[in-house]
Amino acid sequence: MTDNLYQKHWDHFVESHRTEEGALPGDEWGNPESWEKVFSNLFVNRGAVSTWQRTIEIGAGSGKYTVKVLRSSNAEILAADVSPRFQEVMCQNLRDQGLDSRVEPVIIENRASYLLDRIDKKGWLGRVDAVYSIDAMVHVDIQHLIVYLMTASICLKPGGKLIMTLADCTTERGFNKMLREASNCFARQGLHTGKFEYISPDIVESILPKIGFDIVFSNYRVNANRRDISLVAERRGDFDSAQLLEYL
Repeated sequence: MTDNLYQKHWDHFVESHRTEEGALPGDEWGNPESWEKVFSNLFVNRGAVSTWQRTIEIGAGSGKYTVKVLRSSNAEILAADVSPRFQEVMCQNLRDQGLDSRVEPVIIENRASYLLDRIDKKGWLGRVDAVYSIDAMVHVDIQHLIVYLMTASICLKPGGKLIMTLADCTTERGFNKMLREASNCFARQGLHTGKFEYISPDIVESILPKIGFDIVFSNYRVNANRRDISLVAERRGDFDSAQLLEYL
């Protein structure tokens, strides 16, 4: 039994999942049309997914975006998640579709350098085409998020893509969601849950350039009716990511 409360929460979510036949845990958070819109906008139009060879997925969940990347490229994917139960679902989903041969599942442990060490073990440091995380970093506080961002900066090749969605409390829809969930979150007294962890566009604009990224697309610059942040950033070639290693 794990002592990681965050892991326990997501394992419990998967184990207690009840939905219509054929649906996977997490499918209730969207629909095929919304998932395809995200993929087309961020991965195809701005991420050059068809050219990818080596990729990292953080928060793979049941594997819906894993499948899309595999079908759109020849990429090998290191698919990481904190939940062993979610990884079991993802692996079965990939096997069912005959897509498991190019995916290596990784359970994220509670050590900051763990994912980076796994990437290094594959010989991928500085060679990764893309790091992506959709509908996962909305649940991660900024101290955990910065670890994933530094990991991405270190492992991506110059010009490599960072694709993420993040929770934003500065939009009307994001702020209203925060209000609706406030009393329930307060009652949990800081325990790890699936609650949203909010940031804002100015935080994104401040942090990413400092760790080697240029933001090439962000929906907060073009869509006033959005709820969350969607972004594509590109790893700068002039940034020395070795300076980040001491923090992991």
